[in-house]
Amino acid sequence: DGKRELNLSSFGDWSTKRKADRIDEMIDRIANRSMPLPSYTLVHRDAKFTDAQIKQLNDWLEALRDKVAPE
Repeated sequence: DGKRELNLSSFGDWSTKRKADRIDEMIDRIANRSMPLPSYTLVHRDAKFTDAQIKQLNDWLEALRDKVAPE
């Protein structure tokens, strides 16, 4: 289901707007702690992100967004 929802193999084929939108969605989901999914972290407790990891991921995603979809 995850690959159907977000298949990064086709990322290069997406429009600039779609790339930026999907990256923004990733940032929001990570910051709101809705990713990784609670059902996944229930079994894999070490998969939960720390505040530092969330910041690092979001900083990287913001940089990626700025590179692939500059304003």
